[in-house]
Formats: sequence, C-alpha cells, structure tokens
Amino acid sequence: MLILIMFMNFFFFMFHEPILINMLLIFQSIMISLMFYKICYLNWYLYILMLTFLGGILMLFLYMTTLCNNQIIFNNLNMKKWVIFLIMYLIIYMYEYMYMYSNFNINTMNSIMFIFNYEMKNMMLLMFIYLLIILFVFKNMLNLSSNTLRALN
Repeated sequence: MLILIMFMNFFFFMFHEPILINMLLIFQSIMISLMFYKICYLNWYLYILMLTFLGGILMLFLYMTTLCNNQIIFNNLNMKKWVIFLIMYLIIYMYEYMYMYSNFNINTMNSIMFIFNYEMKNMMLLMFIYLLIILFVFKNMLNLSSNTLRALN
C-alpha cells in the first residue's frame, strides 16, 4: 500500500490539468486514510482525515476551475492506460479491504476515548493547526481581493 501511495506521487508531475490533479488528490487521501486505519484501527480518524482533505480539495478545485480555461484532459493514450490501471487497482483493493474487515467490531467507547489519549495528542494538535492555517490562508486570499474567489462578469 505504501508503494502505491509513493507511485501515485509520481503522477503529480505528469498531470497538468486541475481536474486530474484533484482526482489524484482524492485517491491519495483515500489511500492515506486507509493506511492510517490499518495502523490504528480507528474509524474516527479516518472520517476526520477524509473530511478535512476532501474539504480542502473541493476548495482547491473551485479555486482552480475559476482560474483555468477548459482543457483537453486525456490527449495522451499512454496516460489513459495508467489512469485506468490506477482506478482499477484502487477499486479491487478497496473491495478486498472492505470484504476482509466487514466482520470487524470495535468497542465504540474505547475508540472515542482513544482520540483524546495522551499518545494521540500530537496528531490531534497537528490536525487542529492544519485546519487553522488553511482557514487563515483562505481568509487572507479573500481580504486581498476584497470580493469572492470567483470573478463576476
């Protein structure tokens, strides 16, 4: 799984279209969340991490679509094959992963208390700081232009 995540990082240099980069970011965040779940066996971090990344990715997507013109996405046939291979691998891996852990039960109270455990305080603090920095960045972007991100014609 770690090899797949590292392999997906090399696609960032190949893509130039904002839609493909956002799709790659979504797949990357799904894979990182699943890898984190395999390490800690916590659903709460999976949900928090996915919501944080997807919210940021959607904001980035909205911002990039206002700046970029419409472009042809797949003009290279070789790139189509790699993207189809990546999507098929993710679908097969997620199906196998869901089938393997479908009977797995976690005591809900223990998993909630584990979020506020002393060992996990650095992760929670890092997530809070990350959200705060992103909030300040978008606030400063809006203050510089003193209007919305999308330009009105």
